[in-house]
Amino acid sequence: MELNVYYTPKEVKRHHLQAFLQIMNGKPLIINLQGETLHRRAYLRLLKDIYYLPPTPIGLDWAVTYPIEIKNLGITKLRYQIDTTQLEALN
Repeated sequence: MELNVYYTPKEVKRHHLQAFLQIMNGKPLIINLQGETLHRRAYLRLLKDIYYLPPTPIGLDWAVTYPIEIKNLGITKLRYQIDTTQLEALN
């Protein structure tokens, strides 16, 4: 399955996008995407345009992680972090 999400914001602010996925005869999956538009002098970029995630079995005893590298190509130094509070609340 291929999923493409394109979003072109017009102003600097916080953005939220909720994606609802359901595979035929499967349980629904809600993915909450959140981000903040950067000032035009700042420019973060994913190193690849497409990420292929391998099949993952259900019920593993450990968390599966997929590294996605982000590079700052702008002229402004940026601090960024991944908010994991919702993930930590599940444990």
